[in-house]
Amino acid sequence: MLSINSLTIKYNTRLILDNASADFPRGKVAVIRGASGSGKSSLLNILGLLQSSGKFEYLFDGEDVSALSEEGKADFRLRRVGFVFQQNELLEKLSVTDNILSPQLALGTDMKSAKKRTGEVLSFVGLTERAGDYPETLSGGESQRVALARAIANDADIILADEPTAALDAENTQNVLELFARLAHELGKIVIIVSHSDEVAKFADIAYKIENQKITLTSGDANAEQAELKPKTAQKLRGFFSFIRFYKRKQIGDKYFRVFITVAMAVVAAFVMLSVNVGSTVRREVMTIANFVSDRRIFVTNNVFKNRINFLDDDMFNSLTREQIEALASISGVEKVLPYYSLGSEVIPPNKLDQNSKASVKITDETSSKEMVYKEYELAAYSEDGINFKSFSVEPIFPGENFGSLLEYGEYNEDKTEVVYLDGRAAEQLYGNYKELIGKKITVSCYVPVKSYEGLIMFYDEYLGEDVRAEVDYGVYSLVTFEAVIAGIVHPQQYERILRSSLGDSLLYMPYERVMQIVEENKDRAEDLSTWHSLDGDVENCKALMPSAVMVYVDSLSDSWAIEQFINAQSRDYTFSSGIYVPPDMTNFIDQKQNTFTMLSTSFTVVIALLFIIVYSLLSRSRKREIGILKALGVSKAKIIKLTLYEIVSTAVTAYAAGLIAAVLFSEYCKVSTATTGWIASHGWLFEVDVLSAVVGFIASVLITAVAGIIPIYRAAKADPVESIRRINK
Repeated sequence: MLSINSLTIKYNTRLILDNASADFPRGKVAVIRGASGSGKSSLLNILGLLQSSGKFEYLFDGEDVSALSEEGKADFRLRRVGFVFQQNELLEKLSVTDNILSPQLALGTDMKSAKKRTGEVLSFVGLTERAGDYPETLSGGESQRVALARAIANDADIILADEPTAALDAENTQNVLELFARLAHELGKIVIIVSHSDEVAKFADIAYKIENQKITLTSGDANAEQAELKPKTAQKLRGFFSFIRFYKRKQIGDKYFRVFITVAMAVVAAFVMLSVNVGSTVRREVMTIANFVSDRRIFVTNNVFKNRINFLDDDMFNSLTREQIEALASISGVEKVLPYYSLGSEVIPPNKLDQNSKASVKITDETSSKEMVYKEYELAAYSEDGINFKSFSVEPIFPGENFGSLLEYGEYNEDKTEVVYLDGRAAEQLYGNYKELIGKKITVSCYVPVKSYEGLIMFYDEYLGEDVRAEVDYGVYSLVTFEAVIAGIVHPQQYERILRSSLGDSLLYMPYERVMQIVEENKDRAEDLSTWHSLDGDVENCKALMPSAVMVYVDSLSDSWAIEQFINAQSRDYTFSSGIYVPPDMTNFIDQKQNTFTMLSTSFTVVIALLFIIVYSLLSRSRKREIGILKALGVSKAKIIKLTLYEIVSTAVTAYAAGLIAAVLFSEYCKVSTATTGWIASHGWLFEVDVLSAVVGFIASVLITAVAGIIPIYRAAKADPVESIRRINK
């Protein structure tokens, strides 16, 4: 028995039903009649729990259904209620079989049982042969019989029909009414029909009429039930997910639209994945170029004066300890540390060697020779031509140094060690056309450090305003002669860029390996120390030679900045200069470019997300009728959201997979296209796909489709199913 009590229906201020009641017994066909606008359809919707109307009592076999939650009412509708609409409201994208399978699978029935039940109800309505057809191929009578088969697919106890014969001819009307009668009389269902038809009224066991805001029984006995409640066979139900997969697979009507959405989303995902690293790629490439053109070295000197004076007095005599060098080498980001030694024409403090031992530079060829001899302690060198220099030094060319860019003439070759490169100023005074010096033999006699000893030096401290004595390491030198070939001339204007020692005014440059070979060959060798003069030190207690400076190689430019700060913070014992310098303007430029590309990528993604929201809004409007029908069948709002979310996420995942493949292929194509010409060849390096970009692309794909789809779909799922169906049918 189905009973409603104390039902009041209002539309705005208009009263439709006022405290009305009615009973609908099992096993009987009841018809509800009334004038247009009297509330017949509204009553039917309330009986089907599609609409609510304030507080009233809805009893089914003694259970108060009106007290159920929204989810509970939807479940009750799915299990207990079957709807047959005036326009049949079949899902046009599904076949006859799939239309009947849908409510069963939404309930959780397994596919095998659902297909068996579908065959039974199709046989019941006489449409077995139309099982594979689609609604658009059915006649009006056939469509209504399919709608009736769907209504009883879950063995519903309550069958509700809204003007089911209004659009049918006499023959189809008779066929449909006979089916309703069989449902009531043979299967014990509660059948309630809203109709204007006199023929339907004659066919019914019970007749109600709505007039004067009341439901009046006009014929039949509404108290006696003609059938007993039969317990239903318990079914082993599956989860709702099986229905979700089934329903998505059957959405063939939206095939092209879904392909379009998937392709568009794949393009977006590929763009996001390719663009997410553009900013960092630009930064990395700029840094790579900077690393290439820079020598990435920091020249570190022992600052014996603790930064209290403005110069380093002949850094050759401020030795670093082994522990200091090891500490520098252990800094994170340091690639290696190489000792620095400079050879020269002067020694400090001056010694008392044989006056015939002089530092000199001699250049010879097949026809002539020119020699400069440097007299110790005198601030001039002399030669036959009267060329005048104070002193000279031999500077090492460190590995990786961009020395070739400093040459005005000649070529720099790292593999050649028995060569020297002349400073352009000295070369110009030696030869007017110093380009002719390249290839000539040069003989150099210079002082090489072999040991060191402790001594004192006095200087005036401007901060304290007095003379201060400081401990320093003085060198013990040996005059060494070697030969080489002039391989190049350093441009005179490059002098200041590469000057490291104060031991010489005119410079010669030799490969680092050759300088170290000369130092190592003479290092720690025995000398008559009595010939050396000390300003204030113990010459007898000499110690092993250690460099006063080192060249620190760093892994990258960014490491160099951090290392310089670290060295500066660690101790005041160090003074450093660096060949690495990226101006703040360049750093800002790199940051701006990275931020610009990131903003462009983000902006494009946001625009695409907005477009998807618009597209899904239009899609949700087109699906309002579909969603309304599903809700009428008993699929709850929460389940509809799950269904659409699954569709959205599966689309996003499919699009992401396609986008990932496209992005990887494009990235790889860019790598192999660097030798070609065109835009890709010049810009392809910007695009690369890694784990981070793949993750970001996945998140973007899911978020864009979820945000774009869930809002309009949620609104559609929340809408009144009756209104959704009615508006579409108008």
